[in-house]
Amino acid sequence: MPPRRLIIVLRPIIATLVLGPEIYFRRNDPFSQVFPLVVIILISYFVSIIFYLILKTGRRGTVHDFVQTVSDTVIITGLVNFTGSINSPYTLLYFLNIVEGSLSLRPTGSFTITTIATTSFIVLGIVWMNRHLSPEVDTLTFNVEMVHYFLKVFIFILFFYLATALITYFKERFTAGSLALEDVLMTTDDILENINSGIITIDKSGKIKHFNPAAMTILSLDKKRVMGESYKEVFSSRLKKLSDLITNFSNEEKEQKRLEIADDDGGKMLVMVTISAMMRENIGYGGKLINIVDLTVEEEIQKRLRTADRMKTALELSAGIAHEIRNPLASVQGAIEVITREIKSNERVEKLVTLVLKETKRLNNIIERFLQFVRIPQRERKNADITLVLRDVVELIKNHPMYNKGIEINTEFPQEQYIVFIDPEQIKQVFLNILLNSFTAVEKEGKIEICFLKKDNYCGIAFNDNGIGIEKEYIDKIFQPFFSKTQRGSGLGLSVAHRIIEQHKGEITVESKKEKGSTFTVWLPLVNKHLPQSH
Repeated sequence: MPPRRLIIVLRPIIATLVLGPEIYFRRNDPFSQVFPLVVIILISYFVSIIFYLILKTGRRGTVHDFVQTVSDTVIITGLVNFTGSINSPYTLLYFLNIVEGSLSLRPTGSFTITTIATTSFIVLGIVWMNRHLSPEVDTLTFNVEMVHYFLKVFIFILFFYLATALITYFKERFTAGSLALEDVLMTTDDILENINSGIITIDKSGKIKHFNPAAMTILSLDKKRVMGESYKEVFSSRLKKLSDLITNFSNEEKEQKRLEIADDDGGKMLVMVTISAMMRENIGYGGKLINIVDLTVEEEIQKRLRTADRMKTALELSAGIAHEIRNPLASVQGAIEVITREIKSNERVEKLVTLVLKETKRLNNIIERFLQFVRIPQRERKNADITLVLRDVVELIKNHPMYNKGIEINTEFPQEQYIVFIDPEQIKQVFLNILLNSFTAVEKEGKIEICFLKKDNYCGIAFNDNGIGIEKEYIDKIFQPFFSKTQRGSGLGLSVAHRIIEQHKGEITVESKKEKGSTFTVWLPLVNKHLPQSH
């Protein structure tokens, strides 16, 4: 419960507990002596209600706390006055008031409250002495009584300020320590909670003491289920390799090893596990620190780099070979055209020559497309709304010979503009190639859904079909030149699309399941950063 609300709740409770028995035991006293005590209880309830309503309105702060503490000083002074003045057993409630002020106010406010309480106590003492001490009594007795009550008031005042000073001092020390601890937690906890590496700490009994979000993600485990549990039980089945590595750790030196662990989907994930003994001032206390780094992305990047290097070498070699083939092929094609004109009298030879000429033209067409893939021209680019480019492609594709009325194309166009810096004609070619690939996958009847995505400062155009899908072992090959699973395909459509998107500093990602369909997503960098987050 917040401090302000706690004070509001405790005020009437303390008043009732303190004055309730007092009223009961004085039930036979005159009503005029008991009534003020009832009034004090009612005032405490009234004051608490008032401050609760003020708190509900959101008006809170130093002034609110100061006024509330002063109100308590007034209530305590009234209570002490009606129960024996400075001889009242309830004078100790002033210390509660001082503690309240010291904890809820700054030092200046704390000492101001103490001064108000002290002044109230002095006034009570003066009033009491005027009523009960008479100079007509024996001079020695009068002087002793005066010294006694002045000493009593002095001791109370001394302890009032001493209590204020001590509480304020320790409060300031505690606040400073809390701020220092908060700074430490912000630098350590925030790093551990936001770092990409999985961090796990295990005590000497083998129980997990820390398990950061990255570890949850990498190992596909829930933090609530692993905290305080033995790592051998948590890592028993699916993560047995990790459990064995921790168990066999010698505690003498840091150990680092690559592990292939299973994820929730049954797939494999490559991670780097580093285990070290937890030390403090070179003294080990049996704890272990496990650092787990997901190497999946790194391996994917390395794989792409190796593929890109191989592709570059192959393309340079292939381009040279293509040129060497193209030159004599042109000569062969020209010679066959001349022969065709000369042997029209021989029908059988004419058919063979015509077939050769047709295949020569087809081979030349393949070489042309391959050279187009190798050397995609750098045309003028401009800012364009990618949704308009896609609209043109959808209308165009419906007039393509491969389009069948049994193929349903559903497109969700966003109302906002997605501005990208592109060559519109080349991007149209990318979309056409992906859609034609989807036509081949769904065959005569099927569904193709196109939607827009946004991630960071990239927009994504996802083409999802319910076709035959792609085998897992072929997904890494579909962008390679001349790779095709169909007899009529040249294997260059997706390769050209991939090359164009790479030149636009984008990416094409593929997700596919056999007999369930595929999703090709084209990611392009946005020009305008102030766009809606998703569609």
